[in-house]
Amino acid sequence: MWNKGATLVNVGVLAVMNNLLIPAGILVNLLIWNRDADILRLSIGGALILLALLVNQKLEKKTSSILTKIKKSSIYITNTALLLLRVVFHSRHTK
Repeated sequence: MWNKGATLVNVGVLAVMNNLLIPAGILVNLLIWNRDADILRLSIGGALILLALLVNQKLEKKTSSILTKIKKSSIYITNTALLLLRVVFHSRHTK
């Protein structure tokens, strides 16, 4: 199940969720078996990991918009090159 989920998310989300396993395990130990845990450190660590997830989402949005612009310009350049090739090919065969 984890491997299937890993194929559906970007690498940043996968890294953050992988690091979130440790605080989640400590939280389970605390809630189910009443083991001692430093709640302050657990909270700070969990908050930093969630902050990393938010930063990753912001960067992913910027990256995807940049990639979209690059793809659009690549399509324009490719279409222009194809048009030029047609003109050259047509001019050589009409002489």
